[in-house]
Amino acid sequence: MNKLGARKEILPMTSLRGFAAVAVLVHHFFHGGLFWQGFNLSSYTQFVSKSYLFVDFFFVLSGFLLTHVYLARLKVFSWGRYFSYIRARFARIYPGHFFVMLLFLGLELSRLLAFLYQNGYSPQLLAPTKDMPFGINSVQSFLIYLTLLQGFFPEGQLISWNEPAWSIGSEFIAYLLFPFLLPTLTRRFGSIAK
Repeated sequence: MNKLGARKEILPMTSLRGFAAVAVLVHHFFHGGLFWQGFNLSSYTQFVSKSYLFVDFFFVLSGFLLTHVYLARLKVFSWGRYFSYIRARFARIYPGHFFVMLLFLGLELSRLLAFLYQNGYSPQLLAPTKDMPFGINSVQSFLIYLTLLQGFFPEGQLISWNEPAWSIGSEFIAYLLFPFLLPTLTRRFGSIAK
């Protein structure tokens, strides 16, 4: 047991979460030819076009597992336990997110250097189109993604950088709220939570 009182891992649920994550990845790669133009598996099977639903499935399983792992420790709220829990959750999701954001930033910087090499400096760079370096990828939206706040923006308003990372921001918001909701939920549904 770790210091937060974690229980033994439930391997079948871990496997289901892994399957759900792969299904969402398949949806992003093969629905509508997003990454490979002309290769759209959705025309052959609805499994690919509907695999976005596995995000919800993943979140429900994650909520169950969080309750399983942290119920005993977080049933009674304290700020010390809260910050220990948040540090553990942050350490689990943020390093990968940060690394991917740096990769996207490097990609945009390399596009900018290639543009400057080919065209020289142009006032057009101050009002870029979507096909130019940093087109829809503004500094403001980069900071929003970097601080995991992308979940606060309506769908379609913040389509830039790493669009599928909306789920990381939403997941972190759920992590922040979970310890506050857990005592209420266990009082209301205590018999099922045991």
